Amino acid sequence: MIDSIQNKLLALFILLFPLFFLPITQEFISTNKLFFLLFAVLLLYSLSLANLIFKNKAAIELNLADFPVLFLALAVSLSTIFASSNKIESLLIPTGTGFFLGLTALYFFIKSRRADKLIFEALTISGLVLSVFIIILYSGIFTLIKLPADWQFLTLAQFSPLGSRLDLSLFLMFALLTVLFEFKIRIKKIADLLSSDLILHYLFLMTITLALILSLFGLKYDKNLFVAPLPASVDAAYATISKPDKAFFGVGIDNFPTAFNLVKTPDFNKSDQFGQSVSRANNFLLQMVTETGLFGLITIILIMSFLIYLSFKHYFATRDGLSLYLCLISVCLLIVLIVPSSMILLLLVYLILGVLNSKKDAHRFSLKMNINGRKNYLIFFPIILIGVLILIGLYYLAGRAYLAEIYYKKAINSLKVASSRDSYENQKKAVSLNPYMTRFHISFSQLNLLLANNLVTSSKSKELNLTDRQIVTQLIQQAISEGKTAVKLNYNNSSNWENLGYIYRNIISIVNGADVWAISSYQRAIALDPVNPSLRLNLGGIYYTIKDYENAIKEFQKAANLKSDWPNAYYNLAWAYWDTDNSDQAIYYLKQTMATLQKGSANYTKVATELESFEKQKATKIKTTQPAIEKSSDLSLPQNTNQTILEKLDLP
Repeated sequence: MIDSIQNKLLALFILLFPLFFLPITQEFISTNKLFFLLFAVLLLYSLSLANLIFKNKAAIELNLADFPVLFLALAVSLSTIFASSNKIESLLIPTGTGFFLGLTALYFFIKSRRADKLIFEALTISGLVLSVFIIILYSGIFTLIKLPADWQFLTLAQFSPLGSRLDLSLFLMFALLTVLFEFKIRIKKIADLLSSDLILHYLFLMTITLALILSLFGLKYDKNLFVAPLPASVDAAYATISKPDKAFFGVGIDNFPTAFNLVKTPDFNKSDQFGQSVSRANNFLLQMVTETGLFGLITIILIMSFLIYLSFKHYFATRDGLSLYLCLISVCLLIVLIVPSSMILLLLVYLILGVLNSKKDAHRFSLKMNINGRKNYLIFFPIILIGVLILIGLYYLAGRAYLAEIYYKKAINSLKVASSRDSYENQKKAVSLNPYMTRFHISFSQLNLLLANNLVTSSKSKELNLTDRQIVTQLIQQAISEGKTAVKLNYNNSSNWENLGYIYRNIISIVNGADVWAISSYQRAIALDPVNPSLRLNLGGIYYTIKDYENAIKEFQKAANLKSDWPNAYYNLAWAYWDTDNSDQAIYYLKQTMATLQKGSANYTKVATELESFEKQKATKIKTTQPAIEKSSDLSLPQNTNQTILEKLDLP
């Protein structure tokens, strides 16, 4: 009875995993797939525990092919323990520690039962349903329906329930290959091609093929496939294994961005995504080498080797259609090594490996232990008790983590409708439920800063009353505290230091000593991401704000050197020189700004007007101050904010 329920739940999980997404979390695809896997595994093992109690006996079996799976789980775990800055967060990211541990548990569940037919049927149906969904997306039907705001993504033809178009295309190829092999098994002679029994299969084949074609055409528009360039990925991996303290365990799960920032070159700044954080290597193999070191590399190679070995061993033992199919699929799954880390491909690897290892001919070397509840109750009952406690603990922790993601999404939605109080309360709940997620603290710090700024700027008088002053002080203290917490959770993440610098930068005009902390934070961020021109520009902006023009010019110049086609760097340089009475250099850099702008654009016209003004003022020796900021322009100079408070605040 319980075995039957488990098989149905397993089939349902496999069928739904490629399709599963819920817009109740900020990132509604990968995050939900991760928790779907974790809760599915917990449910399957809960039923297994109930089965043990009912049968009053347990069997534990390990064979040779299990060890690479265990070793990879160990490599990921050790990397998390010894190298990851934020160990809890590394458990809860897609393709992080929690995902690999979930896959390991799923593998051992599958290998304990013969469920190959059930698994492949579920995957085929999933591929078919996914194909129908993709075709519907391209038809534009959802654009004719009034959808809630959180479901508007369904109006985009490029949306993929698997995250990226590459993952979608690869999974549909797998589904197509499965259907084609089903044809091979059913067709014994040419006349069978016209059999009425194959009409449904022809329909499946056409549907999946059409969806695959649409998916392949959409690859070039895939905005979710943002990965590090191959040379930089290789450099990050090499830099990791060349350091004695990082070679064996890597830089830690979820720390690839840190490794990438230290090896990337200014050439990266030529891309449109130069200001974005890169979280994935060019391919899975290089990501694993960087994050888990040589131990992870060896175990990945072992797993893929055993996958190929077991599939061919099974084929030579049976020489049937299914074994040939498993050989072909196993070889095709080697692609997982050369594409960016993919949840669906890794799931397929573990599923196929579990199916192969469930075959009797795979168990040439094995260790098996049977425990009878009546005869060995001193061993059996502690196992049951420990299992119950572990499952309860995991349900509780996973539930809290997922609930935190839901509250975080609610906070973002509340902010969109200008409900600051609801946003504050929801973000506070998210941080309380899971205080280990750096993005929660960063977002909460910025919300506190926003609320403080709104209170200051909305004041009708030039000086705040005592009550408002106390509230502003508390909000700023909270913003700083949350920013510092994010830094403590991952000290080596440049973005965390940048956020802290951003907070201090925005309170320079109202808090004593904020400029010193802002400069220090940005300098630390630059040390961790030395070729990021945005950091240089922001640091220069702080110097400009406090009228330290010499250092401002140095930083603006570095920003321009790092990204020579960036008009904002030249524009800030021009005004910094103008404020130091160096009109020649100011005019030169305004001309440089114009050279990087499109002729006829609003920015081009703005700069041309200022250049004409500079040249006239140089001739008449009458100097103006910096221009007012235009909302329509993306060329900006640092501005002092929150000028309504006459007396600066002192924070403890």
